[in-house]
Formats: sequence, structure tokens, C-alpha cells
Amino acid sequence: MAVQTRTTALQNEVVRLYCQFENNGVLTNPASQPTVQIIDTDGVTVLSTVNAQLQSTGIWYADYFVPALLPLGQYYDQWNYQWSSDGDIEEKTMVFSVFALESYINFVSPDIAQQITPRVVQLMKDLTNNFIYESMHIPVYWEQGMRIHQENQTKRVKKYYYFSLSGSQYDIYKGAVYANSSKTFTVFQDVLTDDSSSSEMSISDISNDTSDSYENSDVVLASTVVLMAVGTGTPSASGTLNKISGDGPATLTYTGFTEKTSNYSTIYNFAYKNWLRDPRPILRLNKRIIDDGWFVDYDGRVYIDGIMAPEDSVEMSYHFKFFSDEEILGFLRFGLNMMNSVPPASVTYTTLDRMPYEWNAPVLLYAAILAIKRQIYGLNWQEKFVIFSRPDKLDAANDVIANLKDLYNDYQTTWMEIKKNAKTQKLPTPGILQVSLPEYTLPGGRSRFFRYLYKGGMD
Repeated sequence: MAVQTRTTALQNEVVRLYCQFENNGVLTNPASQPTVQIIDTDGVTVLSTVNAQLQSTGIWYADYFVPALLPLGQYYDQWNYQWSSDGDIEEKTMVFSVFALESYINFVSPDIAQQITPRVVQLMKDLTNNFIYESMHIPVYWEQGMRIHQENQTKRVKKYYYFSLSGSQYDIYKGAVYANSSKTFTVFQDVLTDDSSSSEMSISDISNDTSDSYENSDVVLASTVVLMAVGTGTPSASGTLNKISGDGPATLTYTGFTEKTSNYSTIYNFAYKNWLRDPRPILRLNKRIIDDGWFVDYDGRVYIDGIMAPEDSVEMSYHFKFFSDEEILGFLRFGLNMMNSVPPASVTYTTLDRMPYEWNAPVLLYAAILAIKRQIYGLNWQEKFVIFSRPDKLDAANDVIANLKDLYNDYQTTWMEIKKNAKTQKLPTPGILQVSLPEYTLPGGRSRFFRYLYKGGMD
């Protein structure tokens, strides 16, 4: 089963909701496990309460299974926590959006998987907030999208399978995984035929169901129970499903199945990547704000449901970062390399996690130097230059370049001063001096050593 983010939550999918906790600017765990209330679109009704799970220091998440028939719209996740065991219970409320199951899309991801520790997260936040904040929060208040695919162009397909089970009494729970012909199938609906109040799925149920999940589904009428699942491939025409994990019978015999496909339609491209999730982008279709029926991949593309006419105008308002997370990490890593090369270089550190905390400031400073140098160089190209241009002042971008150069020179001067003392001026504790004397020396060796010490040679 796929796990969605708070901006791409789908019906009948799990949405993972993250929250970060900081104490005085440092990632810190609260005193106890936070609880999360899922609140309806009215802002009052509590739909569910889940316990948060710890991912790493200061970073918690809560998984919520979005019901298949939950109405579309914006919902709220309210986090309740305490900073100390005897402190007040505090609340933090955020929003997540639920979209139709038919709108499923798995966006193209970068070709790198990253694991970032709390200390490195803190370094990334410090670099962004203290040195290059404006470069990481650039607003674009209006941009017209460029259409890059024709109608009905399939971006990603997700297939659903409706198995007609031969029996009539079942207790099968969503999330159970079954296999057939080396293909796996995850149950998406409970089948509890012994309980009259359960979500029993019979032929009459599906024929009367008007939800999108069963639209155009030609279910085999020979069965009285239908099992809905999402799979990794087409099963045999009839046969047996063998349980791999979850709650349900060890085997399920089916007499046939129906396959349904969900896909996407029109795609538009925009000039800049690395979009921010907060504030949420705004889409205007033919000058009207559209709240639903579209997704963004936060990397410069918008996916719109349905068939768009060639004359339709799609405009976006969004914020973006000049540098990606991968680039920010690269700047920090090179700052560590520079500190390793500063004399004396007898001790080096291979990762940001292992370096001394006294190195944080010089590593951040050199990372800022690299970021500003990259931005100055990037403004030689039109796509970057136009970001800082203004209709009322043609040389506005040139002023930005001049200010960045001044800032670069200031940081460079500060770095040259810091690196002189970063390693060499760390003195031992006053009043403590360790002297190692060899047990055997050449004749006169000890007397010369003590004369040397007496004259101040060890000061």
C-alpha cells in the first residue's frame, strides 16, 4: 500500500503527516509521545485519534488511513504534546488535502535517496535561515504554464482488481497481502460477511454504489462476495489467492476478476523547480482559482485531471528555493572538507555528524560562501536573471548581483580570519601540563631537559 504526503493524500490510501519539534532552535523531542487528532473540514468534528511515531530526534509522524468515501477537501491534523512532564498540553494544527482515488499519481522522484540525521537537519536549517533565507523563499506571483503532453497522456497507471470469491462467509481486513502467479495483491476494503454492520461487499452492494471506486466495474455475477485489491500485475483468470501477511483466511478461491485502471491527463511545466509546500501553490484556470482536480510535484510540474482544451490558460502562484536539498548538503560537505584541510590537518572527519561542534560556525560560513558564489554565477543566465528583474527598474537584477558580491566578500574575509584560529588557538586547561620523560636517556639528557624547562622553553 502506498504512503502519501499531506499534499497528495488520496482516498483509500495512507497519508503520513510529519511534525518537527524545536526547542530554542534545536530539534528536540517532547516529554511524552504526541497524540494527533484528525479533524473534519468543519474544523470541529474529530474523525480519528492516532499516536505519533518517532522517526529521529525532533521529527515525528502519524499515519492515517483515509477512508474510501471521505469527501474531498482540506482536513486538519492537530498535534497535542508537552515540553515537560509537568508542563501544559500544547496544540499545533496543520492542514492536509484529500483528493479522489482516481487521481492517483506517483510523481517522478530524484535519482538519489537521502537519510539525514537531526544534526545535519539543524545545519541545513541554520544555513537557510541565517545566511541565504531570501534565496530559499523566492515568490512567483504569476506564471503561465507550458503544456507538455497531449490529452489522455498516461503519466502513471494504478490498477485495481475486483475478485469474485466463491464462498459467502469471510473475515478479510484491509491491508492483508495475497499472492497469485508471483503477483501480490493488497486488500483495500474489509470483507466481514458475518457482521451485518460491517463493510460487506456483495454484488447488490456494488450495483447500488455510486462512488468512483466501482464506476464501470463489470463484476462477475456468479459470486456473492467481491474483494477489492490493488496489485502488481494481472492474476490468472481464476484460481487461489495465498495469504502473505495481514488478517484473513490463508487461502481465497476466486472464480473471476475485473480490472480497472486509474490514470492522469494533461501536464503543464513551469520555469523553476524546488517549490515550497508552504504556502500552498495556487492554480488559476482561465483566471479562476481551482482548489481540486490537480496535483503538483513541487518540482515544476502540474498534473490536471480530465481533458484540457488547447485554448485553456493555466497559471500558477508559488514559492521556490534557489537551491535543492542535495545542493545544500553539498555546500555543507565541502565546508567540512575545507575545515579538514586547514592546518594542522592531522585529524580529519569524514561526516558532518562526527565533526566537533566547534566547527559548526566555520563550516556554515564556508557553505554560505559557496551558495552565494553559485547564485552570482547563475545570474549570468536569463532564466535566473529574470527572477530578480522588475518592470519599473531594468537594472534591479544588477543591483542584486552587486549586493551578493559585497556579501560574498564579507563572508570570505570572515572565513580567512576564522580559519587561522579554528584549530591552533584551542589551548589546554590552564595550570595543567603533561610532561612525558623517557625512562632511559643518553648521558646528560635529563639535565639538559630540566635546564630547558627551567629557562621557559616549555612555555
